[in-house]
Amino acid sequence: MGYDDNLVPPLLVSTPEGLFASDNRFGDVKGKDGVPEIAVGRLPVVTAQELRAYIDKISAYEAAGGEWTGRVIMLADNPDNGGNFPGDSSYLATLAQGYSVGEIYLADFPTADDARQRVLEEFNRGAALVNYTGHAGLDRLAAEGMLMTGDVSSLQNGDRLPVITALTCVVGRFAIPGFQTLSESLVLKGNGGAAAVWAPTGASYNNMSTLLAEKFFKAVFKTRAKNLGDALLNAMKDFATVGGDTVTLNMYNLLGDPALEIK
Repeated sequence: MGYDDNLVPPLLVSTPEGLFASDNRFGDVKGKDGVPEIAVGRLPVVTAQELRAYIDKISAYEAAGGEWTGRVIMLADNPDNGGNFPGDSSYLATLAQGYSVGEIYLADFPTADDARQRVLEEFNRGAALVNYTGHAGLDRLAAEGMLMTGDVSSLQNGDRLPVITALTCVVGRFAIPGFQTLSESLVLKGNGGAAAVWAPTGASYNNMSTLLAEKFFKAVFKTRAKNLGDALLNAMKDFATVGGDTVTLNMYNLLGDPALEIK
C-alpha cells in the first residue's frame, strides 16, 4: 500500500476474532506448541534516524537510576461483563514485591479527564513498570481514554521509562498500514514515553491475559529475570504449562528490545 511502515513483514495468524500479527511465531523455532524458544521484539522504526533515537533512548534508560526504579503503576478500567479489571489489577499488584505500587482505577475518579490527568502526572514521575487491565482501542486505554495517542507528545518522563504491559485488546496492533497505535507512539516518543510495550495485536480475553501477566510478574518480581526477553520467555512457558491457550501467546507481542535491562 506504499506506507513502508513495517520493514519486517508481519506474520498473520488465525484467531477466533480474525487474522492478527504474531511476531512470537518467528521465535517458535520448534513450531509445535506455540511457545517461542527465542525472545522476539519489534522496533517500530522506519528510518535510520528513528532507530538511532531508540538506541539512544534505551541507552539513557539503562544508565539512569533513582527512586522511580522502585515504582510500579497499576491502571484499570471500570469493571463490566468483560472482567473485574480493578480486582485483577489489585491481585497482580500484590506480586510486585519490594516495589512501591500506585493504583489508578477509572472507577475511583469523578470523570475520565481526572483519571487521565492523574495518569499523566504519575507517568511523568517515572516508573519501572506500568500495567493496564481493561478495554482499549488502537489509540487509547479504556473507551473513556485513560491514556491516548494524543497525550504522548506531552509526556515529560525523560529517561524514567517504564516497561508497559497492556492486558487488553488491539492496542499493540502494529500491522495496520499507515496507522500508528498508542503502543508504537509510546516506544517511538523521544525524551519520554516507554522503553518497551508488551501488548496484544488482537482481541484477548481477560482471564487468559491476567494469567499470562501473573506469570510475567512472577518472572520479574520473584525470580528476578535479568532482562525483558528472559522474563517473557519464562512467562509464556509457564503460562502454557498451566493450560494457557496458544491464541493468547500468539497475540501478545513485544515492541522494543528483548535484551532490555529490567529495572
